[in-house]
Parts: sequence; C-alpha cells; structure tokens
Amino acid sequence: MGLTLKTTGVFLLLLLLLNGTAANEPPLPEDQPAQDNALPEDGEPQATLTNALTEAEALLDSSIDQYRAAIAEHEAQLGPFDTELGEMNYSLGKTLQLRYRFQEAIETYRHAMHLKRVNDGVFSLTQEPMLRGMIESQSALGQIDDAGEHYQQLLWLYRKSYGDDDPRLIPIMEEISRWHMQVYNRRGTQDDIYHLLVSYGMYTYAISIATQQYGAYDLRLVSLLEHSALANYYLSTHNKTFPSSWENAVMASYDRVPRLPGMGEELSLNRNYYQNGRRDYKRMFDVLENNPAAKPEDIAKGYVSLGDWLLLFDKTTQGIHAYEKAVTILARPEVDNGLTGELFGAPTMLPRPAETEYWTNRPAKQGADTDTPDNTDASTPANIAQSTQSPPPLPASKEYVMVAVDVSATGVPDKIDTVSFHPEKNESLEKRARKAITSSRFRPRFENGSPVLTKALPVRVIMN
Repeated sequence: MGLTLKTTGVFLLLLLLLNGTAANEPPLPEDQPAQDNALPEDGEPQATLTNALTEAEALLDSSIDQYRAAIAEHEAQLGPFDTELGEMNYSLGKTLQLRYRFQEAIETYRHAMHLKRVNDGVFSLTQEPMLRGMIESQSALGQIDDAGEHYQQLLWLYRKSYGDDDPRLIPIMEEISRWHMQVYNRRGTQDDIYHLLVSYGMYTYAISIATQQYGAYDLRLVSLLEHSALANYYLSTHNKTFPSSWENAVMASYDRVPRLPGMGEELSLNRNYYQNGRRDYKRMFDVLENNPAAKPEDIAKGYVSLGDWLLLFDKTTQGIHAYEKAVTILARPEVDNGLTGELFGAPTMLPRPAETEYWTNRPAKQGADTDTPDNTDASTPANIAQSTQSPPPLPASKEYVMVAVDVSATGVPDKIDTVSFHPEKNESLEKRARKAITSSRFRPRFENGSPVLTKALPVRVIMN
C-alpha cells in the first residue's frame, strides 16, 4: 500500500494544480491557476488533462479504500485505541478532503482527534492537525461557525499547554484574527460583528503578551498594532452600516467571544474607533523610533500604512502628508531605491473590496516573476499584482469586469470606463464592479515626491 499511496501523491499535486485551488483555503477566493495556453484545434491537450484528472480521482478513491481496509485490519489485530490509529485516521481524513468529500473528512478527523485525546491526553497538541483539518473542511462547506469554534478549541489547547502569557500563543492568535477578518470581508452582515470582535480581541491580547515578554519597543509589535488599527476601521464602518441595531448586535455577539485575559466589554462598547486606531499608530511609531534595529525602510512603510489607514477614514490631507513623509525617507541614499516604485509606482486599492479581487498593471519588482500575482492577505489593505503583463488567467467559471479607472492625486476614483466582461455583458456585474471601486479609496501614484493623477488604470474586478 505504501508504494501506491506514494505514487498517488504525484497525482494529488496534479489534481490540485489543474483545479486551481487547494481544498484547505476557503473561505478565500480560489488561487489563480497556471497560464491557460491556447489549445490546438484537435483539443488533444485538453483530452490529456481530462484523462489525468480521471486517473488522479481513481487513485484517490483507491487510496481511500486502502486506508479504510488497513484501519479495519489494524483495529482487529491491536484494538480500537492503538496509538497508530490516530495517524492512520488523520491520513484518511486528508485524502477524503483532497477528494472533496468534506463531511466524511470532518467525521474522520473527529475520530482521529478522539484517539489522540485517549492516547496523548485531553490537552495534547497532537490534536492540532485534526482540528486544522476540520477547520479546512468546514470552511469549504461554509460551516463558518463550526470552523470558528474549532479555532477557539485550538487556542484553548495552546493556552493549556503553554499558559496564558506565553509568546508561543501569538502566532496562533494572529492566524485566528486574520481568519475572522477574512470571514468578515467575505460576508459583512450585521451578525458578523462577532468576527470583528474576536479579531480585535485577539490582537489586543497578543499585543499585551508581546509587550510583557519582549518589551515595549520590540519590532514584533508593529504588525500587531497595524492590524489592531485596521480592526478599528472595520468596527467603525460596521457601526455606520448597521446603526439602528448596533447595540443589540454587539451584545448578542459578545456572548460568543472567547474570554481572554485583558478582553473586557470595553473592546466592543468603546466606539472611539478612530482614536483607538490613532493610539495604535502612535505606539507603533514609538516602537520604530526607539528600537535601534528599525531601518529607515521600516519607518517609511509605517508612514505608508498610516497614510492608507487615514485615507480609509477620509482624512485625506493627513493621509497624503503621511505618504510624503514616507517618500522623503525613501529618497535617502542608504534606502533601497526600488521601494519607492513598489509602494508608489501605481495606485493601490484600499482596502480590497469584500466581494472582489482585483488586478492592475504596475512596475515589476527588480528580479520578480512578472507573471505571478501578489497574493495579499485579504484582511489587510491590498497590494496590487506585481505585473507588467496581461492579468493572470482565471477559471472559465469566474465572472469579472475589466475597467479603466482614473485615480486622482488624492486617491479618489474619478472616472470608471468599462472595458470588457466575462463571460458576457452583464449589467448586474457592471454595477457591482463600479460600486466596489467607487466605495474604495486608492493610495495615489507619486512622481517627483508628489501625488499625481493616474489615467485609465486597468482594474479587473473579480466577483466571488
């Protein structure tokens, strides 16, 4: 069986590449597939791919049958709680997940986790792979609440294993925070305030641990403080979107927020979101200015981040001033001279719209692969794809609108011209694309140290 399963791995990789996505990445959009080259008239390459897919699926099904037979034999010989059965069931769950049999995968992961608890203890982190497998499959099925509960269970295991103030909690809290922010970005309903509260609370807790363990000026605080400020922006916009029932939504959601040290009700009831974010940025610059390891590039990027955040709050004058500070720092001879073009060579949409991805054309990084899009975390203000070529291809099922946008020197989309549709002209798609762009701000392009108008910026708005 080992040889068969090893061979299957090659076909699993092929299957993932051909489908353009891995099963463990929802609720985010599909990854971009490989370049879609034109097919000859006889369609032979397409037939080859179809045959490869069929063979890969057959091998996956065969592997599932073999795993189940091996598990049954192992149980019969050594009993239902033998230590090896946890890993065997986990491998079966992973294979089911790759075959998109997500509900079966969830049940198999759950059984594998039960075996780990029996053999390794209730608090053992050997349960982590199974929890992650359930989170991936539940996200793929849209079972977001269940996936969120399993993330909380994973954090609980970390706290039981390491304590409440161990720095090893910080990466998992960042991961959970990003996941909740991504869920909010994809849905953004009134009840999704819960995801914002969890995300904000996690960053608050992580900042507290990092300060306690690393000191008040450690550079690891910079990213945490930026994301805390971003969470305040989303809380502010949510409050404006659902003003009539804000209090009820918050209080109903707060009961579901995990109780962590330092997380009190003031996290959700304090509506001074702009001031909260400004405090985060003030503290971030305290870190950058007082840590001798901070480079000029770090400080410049801090001002860029602040400028982006200020533009989101319609603080245009202050935002442009922050950008100008960044440009001044980047002009120093000791600073990487390619960073200015990377940050200010073309407008950048702020933030990525909840229902869309987008592609634009901008100068490529030195030595970068110009055909590869920049896969930016959807919870942060999005960077545009580093490409001087045509936009990356998409699966045929994807709907998108290609537009040309004039972006003013203050980052406002002044003019939007529709260029093309996929699959065909659709007024509903066009309206959604225009709404996505008009509701966004852009970091403007800079020339000679000043923001300038950009005409006909190509933007492909991809509908999820």
